[in-house]
Amino acid sequence: LSGLVDGLRLSELLPGAGNLFHTEVQGEEITWVIANVHFRQGEGEFWADSARWHQKANRVVLIGKVKIRYPDYRLSADSVRYDAKSKEGWAYSRIRYEDLKEKTVLLGERGKYEREKKYLFIDQKPEMWLLPSASDTAQPETTFVWAKKLEFFGGEEKGIGTDSVRIRRGKVFAYSQKAVFSRKEEKLVLTEKPRGGDDKSEVTAERLTLYFKGNRIDRLTAEKKARAAYREAVDTTGAGTTLSELAADSIIFHFEGEAPTSMRALGQAYIYYKQADGKIKNHASGDSVHLSLKDRKVETVAVRGGGQGTYYAFPENRSGG
Repeated sequence: LSGLVDGLRLSELLPGAGNLFHTEVQGEEITWVIANVHFRQGEGEFWADSARWHQKANRVVLIGKVKIRYPDYRLSADSVRYDAKSKEGWAYSRIRYEDLKEKTVLLGERGKYEREKKYLFIDQKPEMWLLPSASDTAQPETTFVWAKKLEFFGGEEKGIGTDSVRIRRGKVFAYSQKAVFSRKEEKLVLTEKPRGGDDKSEVTAERLTLYFKGNRIDRLTAEKKARAAYREAVDTTGAGTTLSELAADSIIFHFEGEAPTSMRALGQAYIYYKQADGKIKNHASGDSVHLSLKDRKVETVAVRGGGQGTYYAFPENRSGG
C-alpha cells in the first residue's frame, strides 16, 4: 500500500479513472480521486470507488469496492486505510485476503495488514480456509477455521487462531482455545482444552497435534491425560450402541486414507469395551496398549508391561462370554 501513497502524490491515474482534485480541511491538504479509482504502482494494482490522500498525516484511505492485487496475494474490502508512517494498513467490512502461494483465504470484518512482514490480523468475525494443494486430487478437502482472533504470517507459512477456535474438515472437527497451523511443518497444534473427532469418535488431551502428509492426515498425537472414545450404533434405531475407550498419558494414532490404522497408548494405559447388549465388558490396563485396526474394527490388542484385566475376543454377531 505504500506504493499507493506515491501513486496519489504523483497523480499516476490509469486511463478510465475519475476526477482528481485538491482541497484543504483544517490546515490539512487532501488529494481526492472520485469515481473509478485505478492505480498501478510497482507490482501492485489498486481499485476503489474513491480515494483520498492526507498529505500531512501521510495517510491514504480507499473507499468502496476496494481491490488490491499483487503477484502473491489479493485483498478486497469495503474500505482500506494505510498509514505510511507506521506502515500499517487496516481493512474494514467484507474483507477477503487470498495468499495465492500458500493456498490460504482469510475473511472478516476488520483486519490489520503489514505487507513487508506479510502479516494479517483479523479480530472481527474471522474465518480461515486452508485450501487443498493442486497435487491433492483424491477427494480434496478444504479445512475451515473460525476463532475470535486469527493471525496469518505469510513469510512463515503459519496461521494462529485464539479464543473459541473451531475447525472443520469434512466430517472431522476440532475445538480449542488456541490453534497453530504450520504449512511448512505440515502440522496443526491445538492447546487449551482441545478436543477433536468425527460423528462417531472423540479425542481429548491437554495437547493435540495433527501431522499431515500431502494434505492428508498422517498421524495424531494426544499428550497428557489423553482419552479416545468410539461409539457405534448396532441398529438403525440407535437404541443399542457399543462403546470403546482408550486412556493413557499419551496416545499416538496412525492414519491411512483419513481412517486410523493403529493406536499406541503409552503410560498408565487403560482400554475398555462394552457391547450394546451389555454382555461383553472388556477392560485391561498396563504400561502400554497397542491396537491395530481395519475399517475401524480392532484386529489385535497387545497389553504390555504389568498387564491385567479381562479382554474377550468373539466372532461378529455372536454374544461373547
